[in-house]
Amino acid sequence: RVGPHRGVHRPGVAEAERDLLDHLASRRARVPRVLPTADGAASVTVEVPDLPGPRTCMLLESVPGQPVR
Repeated sequence: RVGPHRGVHRPGVAEAERDLLDHLASRRARVPRVLPTADGAASVTVEVPDLPGPRTCMLLESVPGQPVR
């Protein structure tokens, strides 16, 4: 998931989302899991030439099922 160039979340939200999804998964909920960066972080900040501002990016696993309309 690639966030907008204008941050809409407070610092630490990616880690909180990972913790929530991990908690739900531990209770047998079928939720996507956050795939950590090489250093174990929940997200990474990326800057791309020709795009305005930095973006916070997270990689989540796919969950089997039907797409929601």
